[in-house]
Amino acid sequence: MRQHLRQDHILELVDNQGFVSIDELVESLRVTPQTIRRDLNQLAERNLISRHHGGAGPLESSTENTSYTTRVRYGSKAKQRIAARVVQDIPDGASIFVNIGTTTEAVARELLQRKNLSVITNNLHVAANTCSLRLTGKATHRRSPCAGHTRRCIDIYQYRHNN
Repeated sequence: MRQHLRQDHILELVDNQGFVSIDELVESLRVTPQTIRRDLNQLAERNLISRHHGGAGPLESSTENTSYTTRVRYGSKAKQRIAARVVQDIPDGASIFVNIGTTTEAVARELLQRKNLSVITNNLHVAANTCSLRLTGKATHRRSPCAGHTRRCIDIYQYRHNN
């Protein structure tokens, strides 16, 4: 199995099970313990997992934000199940507010099966998925939802849709 496929499999197992042992990975991937250790070390260096003696687990919570890609991956199957369940209760023609978060982004993707929704959001990923853009709030500091790169995306979006 190729390295990137192996590492994707490891990430999925960590995401679904929490801690996974080297022995378990050796057996399921049919590679040497040294190969698994190398993969785990590389994933830990990229801050995708937390390396432990004998295996690996999910990253520990901290006061720093994890990367967007990591947050999207973490718990993705659970987020999808939550999204599918939430959308069952939203009728066609509803008006809803979708806030910041990767779980709410999963909900927004599921909302595409509904018709005539009014989606109000401060999340550009949601806006891009639902083709709606109504921004609320204001930028108050560097880490605000509307600061930096997000502000540039808003400017580009507004330019494209006003010209």
